[in-house]
Amino acid sequence: FSNIKVNELVGDDGFWNSNLLQQMFSQEIIELITSILPPSNKVGLDRRLWPGNRQGEFIVASAYQRLIGNNFPALSEAWKSIW
Repeated sequence: FSNIKVNELVGDDGFWNSNLLQQMFSQEIIELITSILPPSNKVGLDRRLWPGNRQGEFIVASAYQRLIGNNFPALSEAWKSIW
């Protein structure tokens, strides 16, 4: 199962394949997965929503900065060492 893709966990009916999920994951993980709508070709093509940093890369710290705006605690040395 190490090379399985998310869309392979969805049945032909468009719902999560619960039998396959039960073979692969704990009940706790299955509940998290099934709380999300499965991917579907009916909603359109995927598209990139995050522009990335100046180098075009996605970095969690830059995403976090963008999400919280000017509230980023840039002066905190401990915070800088984490991000």
